[in-house]
Amino acid sequence: MNKTVLTAIGALIATAAVAAPALAPDDLSSLGQPGFYGRLELGDDSPRPEIYFSEPRLVEPVAEYEDSIYLRVRQGESREWELYCSQYQACGRYVYFVNDDWYTAVYVPYYQERRHREGQLDSARRDENYREDHRNDEPRGDPGDGN
Repeated sequence: MNKTVLTAIGALIATAAVAAPALAPDDLSSLGQPGFYGRLELGDDSPRPEIYFSEPRLVEPVAEYEDSIYLRVRQGESREWELYCSQYQACGRYVYFVNDDWYTAVYVPYYQERRHREGQLDSARRDENYREDHRNDEPRGDPGDGN
């Protein structure tokens, strides 16, 4: 390989290694946290999202219709969506961009409360399953009594 090409590849790798830590905090944030950017989970009981544009954005033609998705993106990305849609795997999807203030003030508390309720239900189900599984257990004698 040409030495110039190898040098260029090395420079790209070094640049990526330096830039990666700057992206880490956003990448590590998960849905329902203030630093999260990406697709929101909206269900029947979800609060109605406040969106930036009344019509969904689409970058690439759609071969088969899929439901629109709601995304929280960094400031300015929605205006030049064709440059950023691939980062969200959403170029071939109809996208609504949610308002940051709505996400922080309405969606985050809703999502955290929903997760808390689901955690309580999961815990109650585990307890009930444990009781069911051990209902017919008989008390065991003391290992030292010869039984």
